[in-house]
Amino acid sequence: MKVLYLIERFPSYSQTFIIDEIKDHLIDNVDVQIVVLGSKELADFPVDDYGSEISRRTSYLGLANAKVSFSVVRAVFSGLVACLTVENPRILWRLRSKKDLSLREIFLGAVIASKCEHIDVIHCHFGHIGRLGLATGEHMDPKPALVVTFHAFEMLKEWSLPLGRFYAPLFDGTAVLLPISEYWRSLLLKSGASKESTFVHHMGVEIPASEGIRRLTQRLDVANLVMVGRMVEKKGHLIALDALAILREKYPELSFHCEMIGSGPLKNLIEDRSSKLGLCSYVDLVGPKPHAATLQAINASDLLLLPSVTAADGDKEGIPVVLMEAMAREIPVISTKHSGIPELIENGVSGLLVTERDPEELAEAIATLLLDGNRRQKLAEAGRGRVIEKFNRASLSRDLRIHYKNALETMSHRSTRAK
Repeated sequence: MKVLYLIERFPSYSQTFIIDEIKDHLIDNVDVQIVVLGSKELADFPVDDYGSEISRRTSYLGLANAKVSFSVVRAVFSGLVACLTVENPRILWRLRSKKDLSLREIFLGAVIASKCEHIDVIHCHFGHIGRLGLATGEHMDPKPALVVTFHAFEMLKEWSLPLGRFYAPLFDGTAVLLPISEYWRSLLLKSGASKESTFVHHMGVEIPASEGIRRLTQRLDVANLVMVGRMVEKKGHLIALDALAILREKYPELSFHCEMIGSGPLKNLIEDRSSKLGLCSYVDLVGPKPHAATLQAINASDLLLLPSVTAADGDKEGIPVVLMEAMAREIPVISTKHSGIPELIENGVSGLLVTERDPEELAEAIATLLLDGNRRQKLAEAGRGRVIEKFNRASLSRDLRIHYKNALETMSHRSTRAK
């Protein structure tokens, strides 16, 4: 089996789940080709850091931004040339009139198809890339199966609304749709997706060995808190800072330090809020870290915070992988009753969940765990068990390849009926 991954930007610190999937495929002798829409310069770090096995499979189209006119013109021109070299007038008509894809998607799909051979499955992370995957597959013979993982943001942006119209090309049952939580599956079904081809497929993490996991029942002289994520509104950094200020005032006997890993558009605002709250000696904003270093920081912490919120523009989380990473390491977590997070964390059993945008409740939850080592340990153990059972990368990777095989069988049956 050969799988084509279409990716907007690669590698990315915030999308390590993609490389995890690819590595698992290679271990299972699945051939993989990676086509990146952007340029190498847009990557968070060089693809060579993943080694030659990944690097040699990766090609970049160099479209820095879909809104940059030169990039669009180049894609359309290249696609037009590609279309003229294959028998594509009927494909062009079908994709425009019946699938309602843009000329850019159609022509860019032709460019991608011209760079690929013998593809069995096209896998796209994020729904809007799935539209491009659909166009790409139509330019291939035989047509590959299409699998699209839906996360969250691509179902909330203004350009994707209404979902039933924007994603209609993917809703006819020919593509396998894999929303990452039941929360988002319900939204896709309400918008017109086919129940028979839409399945929840969680993101997962590698389960570390139990050796070396720390016991958390001991009294904490200084509690080490960690928060990981892009500095955008939905991650709740400002709420976390307000809660830490409350914690300091209400529980002066508690000593703590919080490391915030990540960067983003709200970085300056978060720095200012920390300074105004007098938290500079309690909170360190350390910027982004490579994945391995981030995992080390999580492993050294006593508690992970992620007080996610619905942003003013409607942006929401899927199920944040960083919560799974902490839980797999028996680090207790505190998050919010937001989006698909309750599908991962059962409040009071495998972690604590508080109300969105409630720093008082968040401060109390932090104090509860810092003051009770036995409860920290109990939640941490249950959290690890939950991830092992439902969010284990190894088993989820096997499930994903089953989705591929089922999609291929469906394509084969349709082709047979069409003859």
